[in-house]
This record gives sequence, structure tokens and C-alpha cells, in this order.
Amino acid sequence: MKNIIKYAMLMVGVTVILGNADPASDANNFMALLEAKLNSFRVSEYAPDIKIAGEQLKNADPCQVFGLFSKYENDPCWIVREQTYRQEVYFANLQPKPEIRQEVVCRLIKAFVDPNSGLSGQASTWLLTFNEKDFNNGAKGIIRKVMEKPGKGTVLICGVANIQEELPHLKELLVDELEYEKRTREPWWFQLSWKARLARARMGVEEDIEMCIDMIEHEVDSTNTFELLGSLGYIRQPQAIESLKRYLESDLRLPQVKLTVPGERYASYVTHILADCLSNFPIEKREGRGYTMEEIELCRKWMSEQTEWKIIR
Repeated sequence: MKNIIKYAMLMVGVTVILGNADPASDANNFMALLEAKLNSFRVSEYAPDIKIAGEQLKNADPCQVFGLFSKYENDPCWIVREQTYRQEVYFANLQPKPEIRQEVVCRLIKAFVDPNSGLSGQASTWLLTFNEKDFNNGAKGIIRKVMEKPGKGTVLICGVANIQEELPHLKELLVDELEYEKRTREPWWFQLSWKARLARARMGVEEDIEMCIDMIEHEVDSTNTFELLGSLGYIRQPQAIESLKRYLESDLRLPQVKLTVPGERYASYVTHILADCLSNFPIEKREGRGYTMEEIELCRKWMSEQTEWKIIR
């Protein structure tokens, strides 16, 4: 009954908002609609599907938007907090100005240290989609504080933020991953040491770049653990791009999901990764990795013509 009442109240509010035809109040209508959307996530059953056009959020006043988000970042309902941060990431991608992206990163770091593990884990995933320039000194300072008790997500974020001062600390976390796997049965690519090695590789440590690429290629080529190709994308170094280029040119396929449907091409999987890594890549990244053979051939041709990689770091 409570959910039905919440649903009814929200829908009445949305109807009033959408029914206001005064053009001068469009901005206020949008902010009210955005607030209604955030509140809708309190409803666990029969939740209203409140649509907000990307163009509306793209053209919204950042001060107003961030003011509203601030209100809900501390909401007692963790799902509302999570959806607030999700909208912030969406906003940063729609309005990719440096000051907006840095503001969102600072807010995501707050979510990263949230006591709710679901929210902090999601925040970690989002932070890995940003780049070094999106982390200002304040954000880096918080990451360094969290690095006092490093977890796997923190270590990878440290690499993205390129906090060179943490390189000695990251080195202390390194072990022989293959030997450790024999003792613990924990696959080497799940280990904290491996995440630290990846972070050091991203920050340009040559020995770790070479070791990461060798280990990934060996595992992918011998066991088809194709998910590790994403780690090549994380490294964002020329040697890693060259390795991805080799898989782009391959005719190998991922394991079949259905017996009647051939597995996805490695080339399609790698196209998705390279679109994130290279600023002038000819194909834009899109949901679902549904790249055609014509698009893949275009990418192969383009990659073969490049003399220098313009890597997004």
C-alpha cells in the first residue's frame, strides 16, 4: 500500500510539472522532473518510469544540477544515492567540460568510500571510466589517504589518476602472481598484486608494462580468457595498443553463448576497447558491441595506417 501511495504522489507531481506550459518555467520544470526521477527510486514496486531527455540534461545549468544532486547524495536510501551518482556520471558525459568532470570525480570518490558496498563498488567502476586530467589535487589526496589500506579498486583508480608518488607503495604490493596462485588457488588476474602491477604499467613502468602484456597474451592465447583483453585497454600504453591491434586483426571468436549462434569475434570485442583508448579512433563506442564487419575492416585499415597512437590517458 505504501508503494502505491508513493507511486500516486510521484505521478501527480510529474503530471503537474509536465502540464505547466509556461516556456519561462522550462528550467524549473526540468529540475522538478529530475528531482521526481531521483525520488522514484524509493518505490520498489510499480516504480514510475520518468523519462528525461539527454538534451535537457545537456543544456541544464550545472550549478542548479549539482545543487540538486548534493541534496540526494546523503539520502538515507542507498539506491537513491546510487542513482544520483549515476545521473552525475551521465551529466559528465553529456557536458564533458573539465570543471564538470572534475566535480563529478570528486563526488564519486565520496561514493567510493560510502559504507554501502554496492554503492562503493559501482563508484569504483565509474571512476575507472574517467581520465587522469579529471582527478584534481583534492581527489588525488583522498585516493592517497585510502591507499593507506589499499584494495583492488583503489589501486586501479590510483593508476588512472597517475599518482606517481604511490609507485613505491604499489611496488610493495607486488608478488610472484603465478607462485601465489599455486599456493592459494586464486587466479593471478584476481590478485591485489596484479592490480598493482596493472596500475604501475598504466603509469609507465616499463618492466610492468612488458610483464602485464606477456601474461595477458599467454593466458588469452592458451585458455581463451578473453576478458583479460580489457586489462590491455586499461594499461593505455603504446605496447598495449599494439597487442590489441594483433587481436583486432585476428579471426578468432569468443566462446559460443548458443549452439546455433557463432561466438562474437575477438575483433568486435577489441574494437569496443580501442574506441575507449584512442582519441581519433574511427568508430565510436556503443552499447552492446554490435559492430559490423565493414566497421571492423575500417578499424583494421585505420590501425595499419597509424604511425603514432593518440592515447586517452
